[in-house]
Amino acid sequence: MHGIDAIAVLLGETRATAGTPSLWMFLLIGVGLLCAELRLRETGRSASPSLWVPGLFLADLVAGTVLLLFAAGPLEAPLRSLASASTVLLVVLGLVLGLAGLANLGLGAAVAYGFFHVDPTLAAWLATPIVVGAGLRLATTLPGSLGRFAPRDGDLVEPPGLADGLWALAGRAVALIPLAGVLLVPMPGGGPDPTLRVGGALLVGAQLLMYEGARGPLTRVNRRAARTRDVCLVLLLTVVAAGPAGELATAWWASIPALTGWSAGRFLLAAGAIGLALVPVLRRGGGTGVRLVFGVVRLALLGLLVPFFLGGVFHPAHGPLAAATVGAAVGAIVLLGNQSGIRAARQSADAASLLTLEDRARRRVLGWWVADAFLRRPARPDYSLVRRLNAVAQRCAEAATRPSGLRVRLSSGQRVELTSAHAAPLLAVEATALDLVDELAVPRHPPEHRPRIEFAQRAARADLAATRARVAQDLGDRDGALAAGEEAIERFRALETASAEVAARVDAAGFARSLGRIDEAERMLAGIREPKRIPPVMRRYLLVARALLKQDRGDTEAAGELLREARQISDRSVSAFRAALAADRLAVTARPGDLLRRMVALEAVLDRAAPGTDGPRRPAG
Repeated sequence: MHGIDAIAVLLGETRATAGTPSLWMFLLIGVGLLCAELRLRETGRSASPSLWVPGLFLADLVAGTVLLLFAAGPLEAPLRSLASASTVLLVVLGLVLGLAGLANLGLGAAVAYGFFHVDPTLAAWLATPIVVGAGLRLATTLPGSLGRFAPRDGDLVEPPGLADGLWALAGRAVALIPLAGVLLVPMPGGGPDPTLRVGGALLVGAQLLMYEGARGPLTRVNRRAARTRDVCLVLLLTVVAAGPAGELATAWWASIPALTGWSAGRFLLAAGAIGLALVPVLRRGGGTGVRLVFGVVRLALLGLLVPFFLGGVFHPAHGPLAAATVGAAVGAIVLLGNQSGIRAARQSADAASLLTLEDRARRRVLGWWVADAFLRRPARPDYSLVRRLNAVAQRCAEAATRPSGLRVRLSSGQRVELTSAHAAPLLAVEATALDLVDELAVPRHPPEHRPRIEFAQRAARADLAATRARVAQDLGDRDGALAAGEEAIERFRALETASAEVAARVDAAGFARSLGRIDEAERMLAGIREPKRIPPVMRRYLLVARALLKQDRGDTEAAGELLREARQISDRSVSAFRAALAADRLAVTARPGDLLRRMVALEAVLDRAAPGTDGPRRPAG
């Protein structure tokens, strides 16, 4: 039997199965319609304003549909001959047409092969690749640069439009695809597997919802781009998995015993455990490590999502189902364990993308951010973008003294290497964002919520001053670091936040010490109004800093006494610093691990200069 005939037989058998062909054709038509709509949107944006008329959209739509209807008639025989010679060539032809931007050919293929019941081989191996190619192109190029989504005129605090609401709904709706497929496609032979399938579908749906959650805090322009791309990719996966290509892949999978059953599931569990163990190690690698973690998580999601769509949802089989369900569980665990890392990676790219905009467009994008993050939920203002700008600026500044730069991928697909030169512009963007919150959000806040946002604004500006001080120090601007450090002290002092104030005072004292101003440094460390309110680990940090200044004056005895007093405090861990900062009830950028490392470094300096103070101790946590 020739290959094309075997495929035709397979398709004929597929048509006999309960519901599968109608489901696949429905999906094909639906995704074809989406591709056509996105293509029309793209055509409209690229057209001259004088040509922006409905007729242009209609002409583009009619041309694509007529071409495919024509292909379903006179061109059907040549295409079938091509398929008989090589199915691969037919698939490649479809992908090329889709990737070339002829997205309406995807709609035409869906219409022609869905309603006119032409040759099923062409429906499977030409129409589907056209839709997939068009979807891939749109998923990667339609988000494009931020210019396509950047607002131009109108109210700075314009609320989200209908399109934003529909894409948000789509981002959540795709999470229901696995469960809907399980309910619509029966399990051959019945048995206990339906429960397994439902459980796996819920796990996969939870993963897709987690990704939607990671998209939520992004600025509106990047959130639109991310939703367009992610929703398109999930729909394309669904079309391919539900069609004959997915059935062939599942049949091949089921024919390899080593890749099926619980034995393959145990291998996936082991691989997932190894991946989770490597995550902390990779994160210590700075920017490169974070990128690797994000890449591993994305690979785990896609690599384990595809098998479940094949063997668990649309073409269920007992052997592949067990392995696919275990894979779905592993993917959910890996994703859950790295949820914060995914959010950080996406928001880092979001923050960096603001640097690519002109001032007017940036102000508009930030105005939309104010509307989304503050005015929609007055009781729960969202400062995550501000904190991410802080963190990315600090990471960039550190690149001036050690290799810790950050490489991010923008929504346009462009990869940008952030260096120390980007630190100051990022902080300037943050200051603009806070100014817009004062201008647009605070006056519009309900009276009962206004004290909350006013306090949050003061805290954010204090955190910005502290970060500006550390950035200036890393960039070699010692005077600027000292000035920003003194500003941070005054702002945290006004907020009556003990731990954040101590961290700012120790930082500023270090800046003054680097300039040889020991008297000024001691004054900074002695200016705390209520020392008893300071958490133990922060009190130890403060005592160690005071001891170092005594050592600089040559008073070794006083330095030793202060160091011994500090070491009577047992708290010396990352968790202790984290708890101390959390007690301030502020969302500051100060990292507990950095505070611990600084304290350990100061103690090591004192131990070398004044031995006999109980020696260094290994920190916990």
